[in-house]
Amino acid sequence: MPHVLLMSSYYPSTKKPARAIYCRETALALARAGHQVGVLVSPELRFWPVGLRCFHSLHHVLRSRYTIENDQGLATYRYHASLPFHWAKASGCLTNYWGERLFRKYCDEHGQPDVIHAHFAFYSGLLGSHLKFKYKIPVVLTEHHTQIQLKRLNTGQKKALNVLSKNIDKIVAVGPQLATSLRDFIPDREIEVVGNFVDPGRFQADYRRLPKSPFIFTVVSNLYPQKGVDVLMEAFSRAFKNEDTILKICGDGPERKRLQNQARNKGISDQVKFLGKLPNEQVAQCIQESHAVVCSSRFETFGIPLIEAMSCGKPVVSTQCGGPEHFVEKTNGFLVPAEDAASLANALQKMRKEYSSFCSDTIRADCLKRFGVETFIKRYENIYEEVM
Repeated sequence: MPHVLLMSSYYPSTKKPARAIYCRETALALARAGHQVGVLVSPELRFWPVGLRCFHSLHHVLRSRYTIENDQGLATYRYHASLPFHWAKASGCLTNYWGERLFRKYCDEHGQPDVIHAHFAFYSGLLGSHLKFKYKIPVVLTEHHTQIQLKRLNTGQKKALNVLSKNIDKIVAVGPQLATSLRDFIPDREIEVVGNFVDPGRFQADYRRLPKSPFIFTVVSNLYPQKGVDVLMEAFSRAFKNEDTILKICGDGPERKRLQNQARNKGISDQVKFLGKLPNEQVAQCIQESHAVVCSSRFETFGIPLIEAMSCGKPVVSTQCGGPEHFVEKTNGFLVPAEDAASLANALQKMRKEYSSFCSDTIRADCLKRFGVETFIKRYENIYEEVM
């Protein structure tokens, strides 16, 4: 089995345990499948402030702080700094410089990997491209970033994407709409679509019969504007105000206070339960104790909470936000236009009315066939063999 080095600018940390958690779960899944796997976390991208604080941030980058961790057997080499998202060329150069130093240290201690699996073009993909050029190691890039799907790239990033595309052996997108956006920037490259995966052991079907009342909807989401939870609150208010229906919100973020005020103003604060950020085990339990799961996002590259719900045998209601369209269908739920509170309210009402018509066994079986961990690992093993 090939020795895989996974690289990403975004990765879970003590302060942000849910940050791009699918990257860590991918590495752990590959390791459990028998691969030798290492992780290199390159600098994260953020918008830097202007003025003196910007110079302080630059000083922080140049100090070159890194750690080496053992994460359930994963050798994790982590660079602790942030780079300016809006300084594309400088960020790329710094990522390549510090990333190569960490890469050489990793190779000294664990041997040179057979394949590099980079997540996110900016800037782990560029680092992978740089390492391929110098060390002749094949590179696979998996792209997740909504900035590319929304085509919000500056001139420097567009040029960098073209340079990257010439060196990367295989480019993968997690959703079809993201793949379409990527093709607009790099039309000469073939882009394969491989969705994320779900752990069927953690997200299991629970066949205890739920009471018909109250009917419980759950949303699993960070509370940011792009997640559209404000639209969901409006839709829920229209559909179920003063009815025996509950909305559970698993997640936290800067929108929480505004959403709590919105619930209060709409007169549904007794029906909306803000549970905050929960560990994965509690998220699974919350889904199992719900009738249906909702995604109200304005845009998504995939939609992991939806396949987690389906793995539990739960039907879903989702907006057409870029990712869920290729796996939400009439056998497992309903799709509605994004940012359309009226359509979302109708879909929520329809779900409550027709809930008993959905088959949990069918939903779970189809989900695991398409997004189970074994299917996911096999897809990437085939890709690794192809590029090697």
